[in-house]
Amino acid sequence: MKIYKYGGNILKDQSTRNSIYKQLKKEQEPILLVVSAFKETPYSTDSLTHLLANQEDFYLTQRMQTTGELISAIIICSELKNLYFNCDILYPEELGIQINKTQDKIEIENLDATQLNAKLKGRDILVCPGFTGKDKSQQIVSLNRGGSDLTAILLAQMTQTKEVTFFKDVPGVGLCDPKYYTHHKILENVSYDKMILFAKHGSNLIQLEALKMAKEYQIELRIKHFAIQNTGTLINDKKGDSSLGIHIKDQKIYIDGFNNATYIKKILFENELPYDLLITIQDSIEITTPYHNEKEILTLICKNLLRS
Repeated sequence: MKIYKYGGNILKDQSTRNSIYKQLKKEQEPILLVVSAFKETPYSTDSLTHLLANQEDFYLTQRMQTTGELISAIIICSELKNLYFNCDILYPEELGIQINKTQDKIEIENLDATQLNAKLKGRDILVCPGFTGKDKSQQIVSLNRGGSDLTAILLAQMTQTKEVTFFKDVPGVGLCDPKYYTHHKILENVSYDKMILFAKHGSNLIQLEALKMAKEYQIELRIKHFAIQNTGTLINDKKGDSSLGIHIKDQKIYIDGFNNATYIKKILFENELPYDLLITIQDSIEITTPYHNEKEILTLICKNLLRS
């Protein structure tokens, strides 16, 4: 059994989906294909939610928010069938994920793989809409933003699958978000704890709740590019992880895995980049800047740390 998670940013393009299908043709094991809503389309979560005239009805809003993932699953399953794949959909009501959702907090109440196992028999691929669960009243609810990542982790726990692969438009975990800085190597292995710290400080590669659950269940995660044949980054219970990560969140720059504040202050001073506060917290540095120069500071720090 393999569990593959595809994000909405790469699924939105037909040509990209076609390249994904070519890769799936080479697989020899059954696959659970977890999909997000197509981004930047009328089927994206935000686009669908904006169609509601009244968003005060909780369950109505939750159902609409999770519809994008179901649309993705139906389209992808239809395209796979057209290419003669032996596949089916695991509908939201059949996922077997029951949660207790209070405001933005999610607690897992029950995981039941009965319908999943029944549908998987005799099939090569099950397409699973992410982001979706049920509460104790059997109403459809979302797993919060980025929750398709959590879907993949929970399905892995239900099926006792030890690794989940997340296909992205980046080749793995790098120093920071490539939209800020691209000239850095990809890390081969990162610990759960370091990735959780990265996620808290602005990394959006994998949902924070999904990372916490993966650590709890000891499910290894692999981040790979959808079109590049590389090993990507493996996330597991690595000991003594010295990985370095630099991220931006809420007008702050976080440098995780580095605590030489004197060095950072020196390069900011020499380059006349203003900031408000720079503090060290354990093995991290936090820089607060009200000057809208976060990207400039991050780029400068990346260049200097890679050079040193």
